Amino acid sequence: MKKLDNVPEDALLGAFLQEKRRDTGAVAKPPTAKAPIQRLAPAPPPEDPRLLALRTESAAQLALLQQAEAELLILRLQHAEMQAVQERLDRERRLADKRAAAADDRVRALESVLAAADKTALWSDRGLSRTEILPAFSLLAVAQPQALFSAIMTLEPQPLAQLLNDRLALVCLADVCQPPGDVLALHVPPERCELCGGSDLRAAYRAFAQATVAGRLPSVTFVGGSPAYRETLRLLHRELKPEFTLDVVAKKRPGEGKRAQATRGLIVIWGGSEVDHDTTIHYRESGDRVLTMNHRGLSGLLPRLVAQLQRT
Repeated sequence: MKKLDNVPEDALLGAFLQEKRRDTGAVAKPPTAKAPIQRLAPAPPPEDPRLLALRTESAAQLALLQQAEAELLILRLQHAEMQAVQERLDRERRLADKRAAAADDRVRALESVLAAADKTALWSDRGLSRTEILPAFSLLAVAQPQALFSAIMTLEPQPLAQLLNDRLALVCLADVCQPPGDVLALHVPPERCELCGGSDLRAAYRAFAQATVAGRLPSVTFVGGSPAYRETLRLLHRELKPEFTLDVVAKKRPGEGKRAQATRGLIVIWGGSEVDHDTTIHYRESGDRVLTMNHRGLSGLLPRLVAQLQRT
Protein backbone atom coordinates (compact mmCIF):
# COMPACT_ATOMS: atom_id res chain seq x y z
CA MET A 1 0.00 0.00 0.00
CA LYS A 2 1.27 3.25 -1.08
CA LYS A 3 1.91 5.81 1.43
CA LEU A 4 -0.76 8.49 1.27
CA ASP A 5 1.61 11.16 2.39
CA ASN A 6 3.43 10.98 -0.89
CA VAL A 7 0.30 10.89 -3.18
CA PRO A 8 -0.79 14.16 -4.64
CA GLU A 9 -4.08 15.58 -3.60
CA ASP A 10 -5.45 15.57 -7.14
CA ALA A 11 -4.68 11.90 -7.56
CA LEU A 12 -6.46 11.08 -4.33
CA LEU A 13 -9.50 13.06 -5.42
CA GLY A 14 -9.58 11.28 -8.78
CA ALA A 15 -9.38 7.90 -7.14
CA PHE A 16 -12.16 8.79 -4.76
CA LEU A 17 -14.43 9.76 -7.56
CA GLN A 18 -13.87 6.59 -9.52
CA GLU A 19 -14.61 4.54 -6.40
CA LYS A 20 -17.74 6.50 -5.84
CA ARG A 21 -18.97 5.85 -9.41
CA ARG A 22 -18.49 2.16 -8.99
CA ASP A 23 -20.53 2.14 -5.80
CA THR A 24 -23.39 4.37 -6.77
CA GLY A 25 -23.26 4.47 -10.54
CA ALA A 26 -23.43 8.33 -10.42
CA VAL A 27 -20.90 10.80 -11.37
CA ALA A 28 -19.71 12.80 -8.53
CA LYS A 29 -19.16 16.39 -9.18
CA PRO A 30 -16.09 17.97 -7.92
CA PRO A 31 -16.66 20.30 -5.08
CA THR A 32 -17.04 23.90 -6.21
CA ALA A 33 -14.91 26.51 -4.76
CA LYS A 34 -16.72 28.85 -2.50
CA ALA A 35 -17.23 32.38 -3.91
CA PRO A 36 -15.71 35.02 -1.78
CA ILE A 37 -18.18 36.87 0.30
CA GLN A 38 -18.70 40.48 -1.03
CA ARG A 39 -19.10 43.04 1.63
CA LEU A 40 -21.56 45.91 0.80
CA ALA A 41 -20.41 49.47 1.37
CA PRO A 42 -22.11 51.06 4.28
CA ALA A 43 -24.93 53.43 3.33
CA PRO A 44 -23.96 57.09 3.58
CA PRO A 45 -25.48 58.94 6.42
CA PRO A 46 -28.41 61.23 5.47
CA GLU A 47 -27.35 64.75 4.33
CA ASP A 48 -27.97 67.68 6.58
CA PRO A 49 -30.95 69.72 5.22
CA ARG A 50 -29.16 72.93 6.05
CA LEU A 51 -26.18 71.90 3.92
CA LEU A 52 -28.54 71.04 1.04
CA ALA A 53 -30.18 74.42 1.33
CA LEU A 54 -26.79 76.11 1.28
CA ARG A 55 -25.82 74.18 -1.83
CA THR A 56 -29.04 75.10 -3.57
CA GLU A 57 -28.64 78.75 -2.66
CA SER A 58 -25.00 78.65 -3.82
CA ALA A 59 -26.03 77.17 -7.18
CA ALA A 60 -28.67 79.88 -7.60
CA GLN A 61 -26.17 82.61 -6.72
CA LEU A 62 -23.65 81.09 -9.19
CA ALA A 63 -26.29 81.20 -11.93
CA LEU A 64 -27.06 84.82 -11.08
CA LEU A 65 -23.34 85.63 -11.09
CA GLN A 66 -22.89 84.01 -14.51
CA GLN A 67 -25.89 85.96 -15.82
CA ALA A 68 -24.46 89.18 -14.38
CA GLU A 69 -21.09 88.45 -15.99
CA ALA A 70 -22.80 87.88 -19.34
CA GLU A 71 -24.73 91.15 -18.99
CA LEU A 72 -21.53 92.92 -17.96
CA LEU A 73 -19.78 91.59 -21.06
CA ILE A 74 -22.63 92.87 -23.24
CA LEU A 75 -22.47 96.25 -21.54
CA ARG A 76 -18.72 96.40 -22.09
CA LEU A 77 -19.16 95.58 -25.75
CA GLN A 78 -21.87 98.25 -26.06
CA HIS A 79 -19.65 100.74 -24.23
CA ALA A 80 -16.74 99.99 -26.54
CA GLU A 81 -19.03 100.42 -29.56
CA MET A 82 -20.42 103.68 -28.19
CA GLN A 83 -16.89 104.87 -27.42
CA ALA A 84 -15.83 104.09 -30.99
CA VAL A 85 -18.88 105.98 -32.31
CA GLN A 86 -18.10 108.90 -30.01
CA GLU A 87 -14.49 108.99 -31.19
CA ARG A 88 -15.68 108.95 -34.82
CA LEU A 89 -18.13 111.75 -34.08
CA ASP A 90 -15.38 113.73 -32.34
CA ARG A 91 -13.15 113.33 -35.39
CA GLU A 92 -15.96 114.39 -37.69
CA ARG A 93 -16.75 117.36 -35.44
CA ARG A 94 -13.10 118.45 -35.42
CA LEU A 95 -12.97 118.07 -39.20
CA ALA A 96 -16.22 120.01 -39.52
CA ASP A 97 -14.81 122.73 -37.26
CA LYS A 98 -11.70 122.95 -39.44
CA ARG A 99 -13.81 123.11 -42.58
CA ALA A 100 -16.03 125.76 -41.02
CA ALA A 101 -13.00 127.79 -40.00
CA ALA A 102 -11.53 127.43 -43.50
CA ALA A 103 -14.88 128.43 -44.98
CA ASP A 104 -14.99 131.48 -42.72
CA ASP A 105 -11.49 132.40 -43.85
CA ARG A 106 -12.53 132.02 -47.49
CA VAL A 107 -15.64 134.11 -46.89
CA ARG A 108 -13.60 136.85 -45.24
CA ALA A 109 -11.07 136.70 -48.07
CA LEU A 110 -13.88 136.84 -50.62
CA GLU A 111 -15.46 139.76 -48.82
CA SER A 112 -12.12 141.55 -48.93
CA VAL A 113 -11.78 140.79 -52.63
CA LEU A 114 -15.33 141.90 -53.30
CA ALA A 115 -14.78 145.06 -51.31
CA ALA A 116 -11.61 145.74 -53.28
CA ALA A 117 -13.33 144.79 -56.53
CA ASP A 118 -16.46 146.84 -55.94
CA LYS A 119 -17.66 147.67 -59.44
CA THR A 120 -20.12 150.37 -58.39
CA ALA A 121 -17.28 152.91 -58.48
CA LEU A 122 -16.71 152.15 -62.16
CA TRP A 123 -19.87 153.97 -63.22
CA SER A 124 -18.75 157.30 -61.82
CA ASP A 125 -15.17 156.70 -62.99
CA ARG A 126 -16.51 156.18 -66.50
CA GLY A 127 -18.56 159.37 -66.26
CA LEU A 128 -21.96 157.67 -66.11
CA SER A 129 -24.80 159.09 -64.05
CA ARG A 130 -27.24 156.84 -62.22
CA THR A 131 -29.83 157.20 -64.96
CA GLU A 132 -27.29 156.26 -67.64
CA ILE A 133 -26.08 152.98 -66.12
CA LEU A 134 -29.02 150.90 -67.33
CA PRO A 135 -28.98 152.30 -70.92
CA ALA A 136 -25.21 151.72 -71.08
CA PHE A 137 -25.59 148.12 -69.95
CA SER A 138 -28.46 147.61 -72.40
CA LEU A 139 -26.23 148.69 -75.28
CA LEU A 140 -23.43 146.36 -74.15
CA ALA A 141 -25.82 143.45 -73.51
CA VAL A 142 -27.10 143.61 -77.10
CA ALA A 143 -23.76 144.17 -78.82
CA GLN A 144 -21.32 142.34 -76.50
CA PRO A 145 -23.36 139.89 -74.36
CA GLN A 146 -20.59 137.35 -73.71
CA ALA A 147 -17.96 140.00 -73.00
CA LEU A 148 -20.33 141.81 -70.63
CA PHE A 149 -21.23 138.61 -68.77
CA SER A 150 -17.57 137.61 -68.37
CA ALA A 151 -16.61 141.10 -67.18
CA ILE A 152 -19.41 141.18 -64.59
CA MET A 153 -18.67 137.69 -63.26
CA THR A 154 -14.93 138.39 -62.93
CA LEU A 155 -14.00 139.62 -59.47
CA GLU A 156 -11.37 142.00 -60.74
CA PRO A 157 -12.82 145.33 -61.93
CA GLN A 158 -10.30 145.78 -64.75
CA PRO A 159 -12.17 143.73 -67.45
CA LEU A 160 -15.39 145.70 -66.95
CA ALA A 161 -13.48 148.99 -66.87
CA GLN A 162 -11.76 148.00 -70.11
CA LEU A 163 -15.07 147.09 -71.71
CA LEU A 164 -16.67 150.38 -70.69
CA ASN A 165 -13.66 152.29 -71.93
CA ASP A 166 -13.17 150.53 -75.28
CA ARG A 167 -16.73 149.77 -76.34
CA LEU A 168 -18.71 152.72 -74.99
CA ALA A 169 -18.47 156.39 -75.91
CA LEU A 170 -20.37 159.22 -74.27
CA VAL A 171 -20.98 161.55 -77.20
CA CYS A 172 -23.35 164.22 -78.41
CA LEU A 173 -25.30 164.11 -81.68
CA ALA A 174 -22.74 166.04 -83.74
CA ASP A 175 -21.61 164.20 -86.87
CA VAL A 176 -17.91 164.40 -86.01
CA CYS A 177 -18.59 162.96 -82.58
CA GLN A 178 -20.24 159.73 -83.76
CA PRO A 179 -18.00 156.78 -82.86
CA PRO A 180 -16.99 154.48 -85.70
CA GLY A 181 -16.90 150.71 -85.96
CA ASP A 182 -18.18 148.61 -83.08
CA VAL A 183 -17.95 151.40 -80.49
CA LEU A 184 -21.37 152.04 -78.94
CA ALA A 185 -22.68 155.59 -78.63
CA LEU A 186 -24.43 156.62 -75.45
CA HIS A 187 -25.85 160.03 -76.27
CA VAL A 188 -25.35 162.74 -73.67
CA PRO A 189 -25.75 166.54 -73.71
CA PRO A 190 -23.05 168.38 -75.75
CA GLU A 191 -21.36 169.73 -72.63
CA ARG A 192 -20.75 166.14 -71.45
CA CYS A 193 -19.58 164.85 -74.82
CA GLU A 194 -16.22 163.14 -74.35
CA LEU A 195 -15.11 164.21 -77.83
CA CYS A 196 -16.12 167.84 -78.18
CA GLY A 197 -17.35 168.86 -74.74
CA GLY A 198 -19.87 171.18 -76.38
CA SER A 199 -17.21 173.03 -78.31
CA ASP A 200 -16.04 172.81 -81.90
CA LEU A 201 -13.93 169.64 -81.99
CA ARG A 202 -12.53 170.56 -85.39
CA ALA A 203 -11.40 173.91 -84.02
CA ALA A 204 -9.76 172.17 -81.04
CA TYR A 205 -7.83 169.80 -83.33
CA ARG A 206 -6.90 172.67 -85.64
CA ALA A 207 -5.42 174.58 -82.67
CA PHE A 208 -3.52 171.45 -81.63
CA ALA A 209 -2.18 171.04 -85.18
CA GLN A 210 -1.00 174.63 -85.26
CA ALA A 211 0.82 174.24 -81.91
CA THR A 212 2.44 171.02 -83.13
CA VAL A 213 3.69 172.59 -86.36
CA ALA A 214 4.90 175.67 -84.49
CA GLY A 215 6.90 173.38 -82.22
CA ARG A 216 8.55 171.82 -85.32
CA LEU A 217 7.36 168.35 -84.41
CA PRO A 218 7.17 166.22 -87.57
CA SER A 219 4.89 163.55 -86.12
CA VAL A 220 2.49 162.87 -83.28
CA THR A 221 2.03 159.43 -81.67
CA PHE A 222 -0.82 158.82 -79.26
CA VAL A 223 -0.25 155.80 -77.00
CA GLY A 224 -3.55 154.64 -75.53
CA GLY A 225 -7.04 156.04 -75.75
CA SER A 226 -10.27 154.23 -76.50
CA PRO A 227 -11.13 153.05 -80.04
CA ALA A 228 -13.62 155.93 -80.48
CA TYR A 229 -11.03 158.53 -79.54
CA ARG A 230 -8.35 157.03 -81.78
CA GLU A 231 -10.68 156.81 -84.76
CA THR A 232 -11.94 160.36 -84.21
CA LEU A 233 -8.33 161.59 -84.25
CA ARG A 234 -7.77 159.79 -87.54
CA LEU A 235 -10.93 161.30 -89.03
CA LEU A 236 -9.99 164.81 -87.93
CA HIS A 237 -6.46 164.35 -89.22
CA ARG A 238 -7.64 163.15 -92.63
CA GLU A 239 -10.15 165.98 -92.81
CA LEU A 240 -7.87 168.84 -91.74
CA LYS A 241 -4.64 167.44 -93.26
CA PRO A 242 -2.12 169.10 -90.89
CA GLU A 243 1.61 169.16 -91.67
CA PHE A 244 2.62 166.21 -89.49
CA THR A 245 2.03 162.49 -89.51
CA LEU A 246 -0.28 160.82 -86.99
CA ASP A 247 0.02 157.40 -85.38
CA VAL A 248 -2.06 155.82 -82.61
CA VAL A 249 -0.93 152.85 -80.53
CA ALA A 250 -3.53 150.80 -78.70
CA LYS A 251 -1.55 147.80 -77.54
CA LYS A 252 1.81 146.16 -77.89
CA ARG A 253 2.62 145.06 -81.43
CA PRO A 254 5.41 142.83 -82.74
CA GLY A 255 8.67 144.77 -82.81
CA GLU A 256 7.22 147.54 -80.65
CA GLY A 257 10.58 148.32 -79.05
CA LYS A 258 12.31 149.01 -82.37
CA ARG A 259 9.27 150.88 -83.63
CA ALA A 260 9.31 153.12 -80.54
CA GLN A 261 13.04 153.81 -80.85
CA ALA A 262 12.53 155.02 -84.41
CA THR A 263 9.65 157.31 -83.46
CA ARG A 264 10.26 161.06 -83.63
CA GLY A 265 8.20 164.14 -82.88
CA LEU A 266 5.60 164.33 -80.11
CA ILE A 267 4.61 161.24 -78.08
CA VAL A 268 1.46 161.51 -75.97
CA ILE A 269 1.10 158.84 -73.27
CA TRP A 270 -2.65 158.78 -72.74
CA GLY A 271 -2.61 157.80 -69.07
CA GLY A 272 -6.33 158.27 -68.56
CA SER A 273 -7.05 155.09 -70.52
CA GLU A 274 -6.19 151.46 -69.98
CA VAL A 275 -2.72 151.14 -71.51
CA ASP A 276 -0.43 148.18 -70.94
CA HIS A 277 2.78 149.16 -69.17
CA ASP A 278 4.71 146.92 -71.59
CA THR A 279 3.48 149.20 -74.36
CA THR A 280 4.10 152.61 -72.80
CA ILE A 281 7.56 151.74 -71.47
CA HIS A 282 8.98 151.64 -75.01
CA TYR A 283 7.80 155.18 -75.78
CA ARG A 284 8.75 157.04 -72.60
CA GLU A 285 12.38 157.26 -73.71
CA SER A 286 11.62 157.90 -77.39
CA GLY A 287 10.58 160.82 -79.57
CA ASP A 288 11.61 164.46 -79.34
CA ARG A 289 9.07 165.23 -76.63
CA VAL A 290 6.94 163.02 -74.37
CA LEU A 291 3.81 164.30 -72.64
CA THR A 292 1.70 162.24 -70.23
CA MET A 293 -1.96 163.27 -70.10
CA ASN A 294 -4.53 161.78 -67.72
CA HIS A 295 -7.66 163.38 -69.17
CA ARG A 296 -10.04 160.90 -70.77
CA GLY A 297 -11.95 162.84 -73.47
CA LEU A 298 -10.61 164.67 -76.51
CA SER A 299 -12.48 167.82 -75.49
CA GLY A 300 -10.22 168.14 -72.46
CA LEU A 301 -7.12 166.48 -73.90
CA LEU A 302 -6.53 168.69 -76.96
CA PRO A 303 -6.66 172.08 -75.14
CA ARG A 304 -4.28 170.74 -72.47
CA LEU A 305 -1.85 169.57 -75.13
CA VAL A 306 -1.99 172.99 -76.78
CA ALA A 307 -1.25 174.64 -73.43
CA GLN A 308 1.74 172.32 -72.83
CA LEU A 309 3.15 172.89 -76.30
CA GLN A 310 2.84 176.68 -76.06
CA ARG A 311 4.86 176.78 -72.83
CA THR A 312 8.09 175.99 -74.65
